Amino acid sequence: MARPIFYFQSLKSFDIWTIGFYILFTISLFSMIDLNKDIDIINVYSLSTQLCLYSFCYKSLRNLSVYFIWIAIGIFHLFMYFNLKDDMIHSAISLRNTFLFQVFRFLSAKIQGQELVCPSRGGTTDLFGERKVNELDYLCFFIYVGCTFFFIN
Repeated sequence: MARPIFYFQSLKSFDIWTIGFYILFTISLFSMIDLNKDIDIINVYSLSTQLCLYSFCYKSLRNLSVYFIWIAIGIFHLFMYFNLKDDMIHSAISLRNTFLFQVFRFLSAKIQGQELVCPSRGGTTDLFGERKVNELDYLCFFIYVGCTFFFIN
């Protein structure tokens, strides 16, 4: 029997390391920077989070244990966005995209009954070579990346 799109499973070492590193990196970054002056650092942080999640972590996000952790991180990013939006208008906007990615994943699962994947460079399969990329995958990818870059500055 094939595994469903979303399932509960204990965290794998990749998940523990990436989430742990990300949380430690976030804590150290936000404790060392001046949020009113270091706009470029917030931009790089936001952009790299979005692109790495979409490109490398979409497969592990099928595990609902991992998914809910990243939802919590996305909610934290929304909280940071609402706290920073008046001072750092454009930089803070991209923080909310962590949550936007989760919305695209949910919509893809509901509309096409399969996981949203990141198109590979060749364009015929996903990054891990597991399935053929379709029009909805491309549409979500370009909307997401467009939003990420458009809102960064």
